[in-house]
Amino acid sequence: MRKIHKLATPLLALILFGVLSSCKTDFLFDVYTSDIFLEEKIKTSAQVAFEVSSCKSERLEERKEEVLKLFSVDSNPKVVGCEERGMNSMLMVSTNAEIVSSSPSADFSLVRVSSPDVKQESKVYETRGMRLVISERFLRKSKEMMKENMQTLSYDQIKIKIFFSNDEADDVIVSGNNLWVNGEPFENYNRQKLSRRQKIKLEFSDVTNALILNRKSPVGFYVSRKK
Repeated sequence: MRKIHKLATPLLALILFGVLSSCKTDFLFDVYTSDIFLEEKIKTSAQVAFEVSSCKSERLEERKEEVLKLFSVDSNPKVVGCEERGMNSMLMVSTNAEIVSSSPSADFSLVRVSSPDVKQESKVYETRGMRLVISERFLRKSKEMMKENMQTLSYDQIKIKIFFSNDEADDVIVSGNNLWVNGEPFENYNRQKLSRRQKIKLEFSDVTNALILNRKSPVGFYVSRKK
């Protein structure tokens, strides 16, 4: 079991608060089934992209410094580039996140939540939920920086995406409410099988985003595996 997943693509990318122009932002995380059913705290890589006015802006170096100050030292943030994506310019930052069972302490924590077993096709599955916690410190510093730039932090300015991979030997079951799955919206994504070595993209709703920003993080999705 790797303690740190290396990113070749924006895997667990948490693309945060676009503090500079239109404030469009995404959180992108890469999570594996085996991570969810551990007990101990583990680190996992993340990539954060902040929208900036232009990758060629004379103020880009100043913006880099502002963005890096949002993170704690333990997150080990590093600016890894600036990309033009259509009409948007994105400042890319690699960082660390954590997956924990209790007491989240990092800038970004995915917290395991124990849930009752489920039965399906005469089989019993143990189940855990996952909820995202953004630290109070990170939120406060982000809001302060936005205020300095005459901007605000709002649920409709962010996107939270989970790239979830099944690295178990068997199928697992994925469930969630009010989320997008591989780009398709679902009010109830209930007990859907994910085969071994398959991956899906989960994107949270605006309601979930708003609760996360208000430090009332709900469970974003559930994963069940055979006991």
